[in-house]
Amino acid sequence: MVGFVRITLEHGEVIKDASNRLEQSINLVRAMILVAIMTGALLIFTFANRKDLLRSTFLLKSND
Repeated sequence: MVGFVRITLEHGEVIKDASNRLEQSINLVRAMILVAIMTGALLIFTFANRKDLLRSTFLLKSND
C-alpha cells in the first residue's frame, strides 16, 4: 500500500514537470509562428510598395 501511494505521488510530480515543459514548448512554437507571420507581412509590405519594379526596363522590353 505504501509503495502504491509513493508511485502515485511521484507520478503526479512527473506529470507536473512534463506539463510545464509542454506548455513552454507550445508557447515557444506560438512565438515563432507569430514572428514568422510578422516577417512575412513585413516582406510583403516592403516589396509590394516598390514602384520601381513596375517601371523596370527589363519588363518593358518587347519580344521583337
